[in-house]
Amino acid sequence: MENKTIKEMDKSLRPREKLLSGGVSTLSDEELLAIFIDNGTKDYNAIEIAKQLINLAGDLSNLAKFDVNMMTRVKGIGVAKGCKIVSAIEFANRVVKNSAKKKDESITSPNQLIDMFSVEFETLSVEVFKVICLDTKKHIIFDKNLSVGVANATAITAREVFKEAVLRHAVSVIVMHNHPSKNPLPSDQDIALTRKLVDAGRCLDIDLTDHIIYGSVENYYSFRENNRI
Repeated sequence: MENKTIKEMDKSLRPREKLLSGGVSTLSDEELLAIFIDNGTKDYNAIEIAKQLINLAGDLSNLAKFDVNMMTRVKGIGVAKGCKIVSAIEFANRVVKNSAKKKDESITSPNQLIDMFSVEFETLSVEVFKVICLDTKKHIIFDKNLSVGVANATAITAREVFKEAVLRHAVSVIVMHNHPSKNPLPSDQDIALTRKLVDAGRCLDIDLTDHIIYGSVENYYSFRENNRI
C-alpha cells in the first residue's frame, strides 16, 4: 500500500509546518520523531515509520534505551537515521540533567530562570503562562504551564496560580510568560495581573517574588528588577 508522502499532505498536517505555526509543543510524539526521520520509503512516510518505531519500543521511555541497531529493525531507518535519533535522545537527556541540576540552585536572579527556561520559550509562537513554586531556600520545587495560547494575561486567575503553590507548600512563587512579539514590555493587563497576584499572595502569606516577561534570551522584563513588586 502506498501512503501519501509528507509533501503530499495538507500543509497544516505536516510536522515542520505545524511546528513553525503553533510551536513544537503542538506536535505529537510521532510527528516530533518524523522530523528526525525526515523522509520515508515508497510504502511509508516518515510519520508512519515513527509510529512503527514507537510501537516497537512500547513507549518513549523504552525508545530512549534503544541503540542504533535496535532502531534499524524498523524498515526505513538506516544507520544514519538511527544515529540521528539516538543523538537527539542523548542531547535531550543532557538538557534535562542540566536543568535538574540548576533547579537545585537558589533562585536569586531572573537571569537564572531565563537561562533555565529559554529553550522552552524560544520555540513558542503562542503565549504561555508559567508558575514556578519555591521553597524556603528559594529552590524550585515545581513549575507548570497554566495556559497555552492565551491572548492576554487577564485569562489567568490568582486562584490558578496560588492553588499550585498551596498544594506544594511553597513559600513564594515566580510567574513567567512570553510575548510572541518579542517585545517584553508589560501591557496594562500584565501590570494589573501582577498587582492582583501580589495582593492575593499577601492574603495567603505566599510571596510573589517576580513576574518575568520573556521576549528573548537577552530581552526580558522583570517586575522585581524594575521595582514594580
